[in-house]
Amino acid sequence: MAAFSRKRPAARHAGSGKQTKKSANGPTASKKAIFVCATGAGGGRSRQMLLRQFGDLHQMSFRGTPNLTTAEREAPFLQQMAEAAQAAAKKSPSRPLWLVGHSFGARAAVHLMCRKDFRQQLPKSCKGIIAFGYPLIHPTQQREKKLMELPASSKVLFISGTKDPFAGNFKLFATALQKAKCKHRLVKVLGGDHGLKCSKAMEEETVSTICEAVSRFV
Repeated sequence: MAAFSRKRPAARHAGSGKQTKKSANGPTASKKAIFVCATGAGGGRSRQMLLRQFGDLHQMSFRGTPNLTTAEREAPFLQQMAEAAQAAAKKSPSRPLWLVGHSFGARAAVHLMCRKDFRQQLPKSCKGIIAFGYPLIHPTQQREKKLMELPASSKVLFISGTKDPFAGNFKLFATALQKAKCKHRLVKVLGGDHGLKCSKAMEEETVSTICEAVSRFV
């Protein structure tokens, strides 16, 4: 279930932007994407490995105790992600690059994109964000406000499970994205938890949902 728009909330398999040119066997070598993949606070990566069929993965892990509560505290983590993107793009500067994160890593990517000082450090080939298990719901923090700070030029794919407590019933997601200026797609994975794990019976559908969403997005 997905939506891709500047203003509209989620709707299953809704529109898509410009598609990457693909050969019969997938993306052409020159257009194969680069994914800079960051972990969650506990080191999890969710379903990032599924991105291998669309490009090359450059995995990174954050150094330090995860904290994005203030501009000063978040700076080291945003800097680490920006530097990882620079390093990944160095050998193939013309290939499209995406920031990818699970949970805390997804938040870090969004926070980075919201700050001009760090956003300007990203390679010109950076196209946007793929956020697995974005932890929107928090007992004291109003994290939806950060989504509204994303610039209109940014593009974000949110992929969350319907059993993820940090996504809830997706009403907060829908409300926040309705007010957001960025281009976005929201994908709901039926039966998926915070790490997008699901029952064996749902595995095939889960993989299909994620791969289709990524294919449409990149």
